[in-house]
Amino acid sequence: MIIEKSSDFFSGYSENCDGIYAAGESVEAVKTDTLKAIELIKKNLPEDRWPEQIKGEFEIEYRLDIESLLKLTALPTGFINSQVNC
Repeated sequence: MIIEKSSDFFSGYSENCDGIYAAGESVEAVKTDTLKAIELIKKNLPEDRWPEQIKGEFEIEYRLDIESLLKLTALPTGFINSQVNC
């Protein structure tokens, strides 16, 4: 799951499993919503229509989209230089 930050919430989407999307006010909320999305797929679709990636046991790997996080975080002028020079 790729987790991105917008101006007012976090969202997540699966790169390799169609139909799994999540959102929330925090990274933890996105993780919880991801599990709920998988649960809803399994509850509402016949097993033969489940994505292969969630049949049987599976592991979810979460990755933060650093670019979207950095766009929203204004670093003070000289921040990087001050860190490098320490």
